[in-house]
Amino acid sequence: LNFLFPQVGHPLYQIDDEMKTDINEQMDILRSYVTEYESNTGEIILDTETMQINPNFYTQGNRQRTTTSKNSSKSLTVDLTDKFVMYMGNRDDFLPFTADWDLKRKELFSPENVIVISDGVCASTCSQFVKHIGLKHLGRIAGIGISNPRNPNARFDIGMASSASVRSVEMVQTFKDYNYDDYFIINKNKLPKNLYRVGSQLTWSNKGGYGFTEDSKDLLLEYIIVDPDFRVEHQLQSSASTADEERILSYLEVLSEEKKLLGSTAGNSKKCFSWEVDVSGAESKGNCKKCVKDDQHSVFGHPCSSRLLTEADGTSKIGIVDTESCVFSHCKVGYYRKNVNIGNNVFKDQCIEIPLGPNQLESDITPDKTLDIVSDSDICSCSVALIGTPGQPNICSVKYCTSKDQPTSDCVCNTQSTNYPLATCQYDKFCADLTGKSPTQCFCIGDSDPRSACICTAYNTPNNCKCSSSTSGSYPKYECEKVEGVSLKTKLIIIGSVVGGVLLIIISIIIIACIIKSRRNKSGKNIHSVKQKDQNNQNIDSRQRVIMLDTNNW
Repeated sequence: LNFLFPQVGHPLYQIDDEMKTDINEQMDILRSYVTEYESNTGEIILDTETMQINPNFYTQGNRQRTTTSKNSSKSLTVDLTDKFVMYMGNRDDFLPFTADWDLKRKELFSPENVIVISDGVCASTCSQFVKHIGLKHLGRIAGIGISNPRNPNARFDIGMASSASVRSVEMVQTFKDYNYDDYFIINKNKLPKNLYRVGSQLTWSNKGGYGFTEDSKDLLLEYIIVDPDFRVEHQLQSSASTADEERILSYLEVLSEEKKLLGSTAGNSKKCFSWEVDVSGAESKGNCKKCVKDDQHSVFGHPCSSRLLTEADGTSKIGIVDTESCVFSHCKVGYYRKNVNIGNNVFKDQCIEIPLGPNQLESDITPDKTLDIVSDSDICSCSVALIGTPGQPNICSVKYCTSKDQPTSDCVCNTQSTNYPLATCQYDKFCADLTGKSPTQCFCIGDSDPRSACICTAYNTPNNCKCSSSTSGSYPKYECEKVEGVSLKTKLIIIGSVVGGVLLIIISIIIIACIIKSRRNKSGKNIHSVKQKDQNNQNIDSRQRVIMLDTNNW
C-alpha cells in the first residue's frame, strides 16, 4: 500500500487493541519479548503517537467495551489494552527496489486514475488493504455482483473479516509444546486444554483493528461498511473460455460503467464522485487556496458539487467539479493531517511530518523538505509584489490584517507587524466564531456571549461571565445580579450619561461667560471709577468699579 500510494500518510499500519484474557496474557509475553529484543526484525508493538517500541502494551490501560444485544436484555463487558500499532516497517521488502528510483516517495497515481474492484469476498489482509484505500479515498472502488432484488438499496461492504489478527487451536498448541524457559516464563496452566476430538479446528480474532481516518479511528473496522463508489451488475460470462478471458471481460465491463457514469463531453463540466477533489485542474490555475504559509505541506483543489452526499445504496453521488470552491485534498508525501496546537492554545488542522518507526530513515519517508520552505517575507507563499501590483498576475489576492476583521475576515496575519501583533491577530481570527471554543481558548465577553460555559458559577467566575437566566441552582439570576451588579453594558451607559451631563454643564457655563463678557464690552461707557474713604477717613488704595445699568441694553 505504501509503495503504490506514498501519499497514504499516517497511520499506515492499523491501530489495534486486545482483550485481556488468560490466553492473550500468556501468548503476548512472546510478543513483548520480540518487541523489546528483536525490534529490527520481528513484528513489534509501537506507541500510536510516537511510533516507538512499547513492550508493556498488554499491561497498560484500563479501557473497557460493553456489547449489548439488540433488545438490550443482555450485555457483556470486557477489559481492553490501550491502543497500539502492530508494525513491520523495520522489514520493508519493497524499499531496496526504490533506492535509485526517480519516483521514490512521489505520488504515482491520482485517485481518479485508480480503480479497485471488489466482489465483497475479500477477507483478512485483503479487507484491511481495500478498506484502507476506500476510507482514505486513494482510488475509485467498483463493487461487482448482483443486487438483492428484494432490497436493491442494500449496502455493499467491499471487505469482510477485517480484524487485526487471529489465533487458532494450532497456534495455542504450538505455544504449549515449545519451551521458552531460557527467555521468559509462561504459565501454561492458564492456556486451554486440548480439544476432545483430534482434528478439530477453531480460529478466533484476538485483536480488534480500528479505522484509518479521523472519522473512523474509534470504530472497529470489522463493523464499518465501506461502500464502493459505484456498482456493476456482473455475473459470470458463459461465453468466456478461460479464467483470464473472464477476468478481462469483467474489467472491460467495469470501465464501461465508469465511463457511462463520469464521461464528459467537450464543453461540459467535468463529472466527479462526491469525495473527489480536482487537484490537477486547480493547479493549472495556480494554487486555489492562495494562503498556504501556515500549511505548506497540504494539497488543495476544487471539490465536487455533490460533496459528502451518497445515494440510497451508499454509493457516491455524481456531481460536477466546482471550480469556484477550494478544499483540502491530501497531504504531500511524508506528511499526515492532524489537529495541532499552533500557539496560545489555538488548534488547527495541519499536515505534519509522519513519525518515524524503528529502522526507518527520514529520507525514506519524507522527501526533500527544502521544496516546501516558505519565506517570511512572502505572504502565504506569494510574493508581496504580486498582491494587486499593476501589470502582474494577481495569483495571491489576500492582504495583511491591520486590525480585527480588517481589511477582511480572510486577511492574513503578518508575522512582522508591530501595530497588530501576530498573537493578537491569530486570537482575533480564531475567536471570531465562539462556537465550540472554551473560555480558556476565547475569553468570555459578557452578556452577549452565547456559550453556556460563560455563565457565572460564582462571583466573576469565569472572568467577565454573564448571569444565568435560571431562577434556581447554586448561583441563580437574582443572586448573580445582586453580587455582580449592573452589567458592563449598563455600566457603560451610566458612565456615558455622567460624562455627557458634565460636558453639558461645562458647555452651558462657557456660553453664559461669553454672554456676560459681551455685555461688559457694550456697557463700557457706563463704567465709572470713584474714590472713597473708610470710617477712619483714609483713602482706599483699590479702585472699585461701579456698573451703571442701562435697562434698555440689559
